[in-house]
Amino acid sequence: MRAEWIARGASHISRAGVGDVGGLTPLMKAIHLAEAFGMCLEVHGGGPGNIHALAAMGIPGEYYERGPLHPLIDYEEPPPWLKSLVDPIDAQGFVAVPQGPGLGMDLDFDYIESNLVDE
Repeated sequence: MRAEWIARGASHISRAGVGDVGGLTPLMKAIHLAEAFGMCLEVHGGGPGNIHALAAMGIPGEYYERGPLHPLIDYEEPPPWLKSLVDPIDAQGFVAVPQGPGLGMDLDFDYIESNLVDE
């Protein structure tokens, strides 16, 4: 539907993210579609895929959405499978694009190995 809305001029901005369009490749396709029509696309959600997509956009997004705030979630604590946060906020309130291999995640392979599930 997003393509139909864009092609028919039914919207002036689009929104997509890795989690709601099926991954980084479909997100980049949605971004390129919007850009082909001179339209902005708001990247929806946080995480390494969305950060990298945001950094690769020709028509840049306005902001990075780190995640919905929730009183029981500590966004300054990495999930157990990571050694460090993918998107730490600096003193000025900015989030940098991870520079490590792949999507820049510092995976804790010891944790992953100890939590494998047999089929």
